Amino acid sequence: MKKVIGILIILCFTGSVAAKDIYLVSANIHNNDTLLGSPKLGVEPAKQAIVSVSNAYDFTVVVHEKSESTVIISINLQLKGEEHNPVMEVALGKEASITTGDTKLSVLVTKSST
Repeated sequence: MKKVIGILIILCFTGSVAAKDIYLVSANIHNNDTLLGSPKLGVEPAKQAIVSVSNAYDFTVVVHEKSESTVIISINLQLKGEEHNPVMEVALGKEASITTGDTKLSVLVTKSST
C-alpha cells in the first residue's frame, strides 16, 4: 500500500510540472549582400533575447504567439549606426525576410517544449 501511495504522490508532482514553450529563432543578417552574422536564440514567449557582437551589430528579439502555427516577432537591429525595428507575422517553420536599404534580415522560427 505504501508503494501505491508513493507512486501516486510522484505522479501528482510530475503531472503538475508543465512543459515550457521555447521559440528557436534563427536569423541571417546581410549588409550589401555580405553575411554579417547568423544568430540563433532560444526565446521564451513575450521575453526579450539579445545578441551583441562587438563592432558589428546588436540583435534583440521578442516572440508573441498569435496562433498554434503563427507568431508575431518584434526585432530591434542596430547595425552600422542605424536602427531597424521590423515587426513581422511569421509562420512557424517558414523563413520570412525583410529588406530596408542595404540591410536584409531573414528569420526562421520554430517551437520547442522543454
